[in-house]
Amino acid sequence: MWSKTLDPKSPDFGFHDDTVVATSDGIEDCDAIDPSFLLDPTTGRL
Repeated sequence: MWSKTLDPKSPDFGFHDDTVVATSDGIEDCDAIDPSFLLDPTTGRL
């Protein structure tokens, strides 16, 4: 997370976050931003 300035009157003021928190590998059929994991009791898959 970064900001060029803390001056709210500056045109460069703002919040920037280039951090990757979670990603999918493109193979699994899941959403990388799901808020929780679920375990399928019939297959044992997350």
